[in-house]
Amino acid sequence: MSLGPSPKAGTTIRFRPDPTIFPLIAFEPAVIAERLQTLAWLTPRLAISWQGDRLIGTRGLAGLAEHLCVGLCEAQLALRCVAEPAAEIHSPDAVAVDVALAWRGDGEPIVRGFVDMTVTPKGTHVDGMWAGLTALASRIAEAPLAADRVHARLAPGLVAIVRVTLPEPHFAGSTKAKLDSASAGEAVERALASADISLPVRRFLLSRLM
Repeated sequence: MSLGPSPKAGTTIRFRPDPTIFPLIAFEPAVIAERLQTLAWLTPRLAISWQGDRLIGTRGLAGLAEHLCVGLCEAQLALRCVAEPAAEIHSPDAVAVDVALAWRGDGEPIVRGFVDMTVTPKGTHVDGMWAGLTALASRIAEAPLAADRVHARLAPGLVAIVRVTLPEPHFAGSTKAKLDSASAGEAVERALASADISLPVRRFLLSRLM
């Protein structure tokens, strides 16, 4: 018997951990909520809800950086570079780059790395961020600056979110904790080195560097 078109649309996925593999099945609500909120920032156009509440991610990675600053942001810089559809697969032009930087005053730097949706805390994309930050600092200072000096001056209080999307990412291990694709590092470095920055951010960086 036909009941007519459904008022709902989409896909529902349910899963149950296999008790023969996982002897203890327990879920940490705080861990799930944190991961879903991160996904909301990574996919700002996707509606994500947790326990009936809509998770806000409209500001993308800039929102995640501001969240990690705990409301103490002194300066913020966000940039996005799309990939070239016709680029050779292992070229930096084939890599989409999304970076958000913020400074919260002082403290150890907080760096979060992603390859598409995968949490990848280390690798060429993060190394490319530091190299690009050195190139950007040298550009605004109008003089070549050593990488260790830039790190010493700009790392305190830094919150950096680096996300890359590339056709065939290569990882250093099966856990995907470290990206090993040279093109990703080159793309991030190039994007930051040529980034357009506002006058307030330029002044802030110069005050730190000099």
